[in-house]
Amino acid sequence: MRRVYTIVLIGCCGYSGVYAQEHSDSLVKNLPDITIVGRNNKSDKTFSDANNTVQPSIHGQTGLIPAYTIVDCSMQINCSSSIVLKAGLNNVFNVHYFTRRAGGYPGPGLLPGDGRNYFVTLSATL
Repeated sequence: MRRVYTIVLIGCCGYSGVYAQEHSDSLVKNLPDITIVGRNNKSDKTFSDANNTVQPSIHGQTGLIPAYTIVDCSMQINCSSSIVLKAGLNNVFNVHYFTRRAGGYPGPGLLPGDGRNYFVTLSATL
């Protein structure tokens, strides 16, 4: 039985829940032992409440959530048949956006999306 062990060498990551219609375009370049991926993630504007309120309220709980586009890139290097190095940069252009509005915890108000963040992992199959 083969086991895969992954070590996160460096990283900063988070979660952004998205409730709007979204789509992404990917560009993948495969070279011998190297894979490079670029992704363009687009989210359309959406309403945050059942009344389809456009104008934001003073407390930030209702109102339109604007559209946004996030660009991510990553690379994988197959160092050998059993060692893989992966690295990536999310939100390359450090776009400021928010994904939803909260009425309770941790709100009330806007919940911001993740800023620029990165990761580096090393995996070994033994």
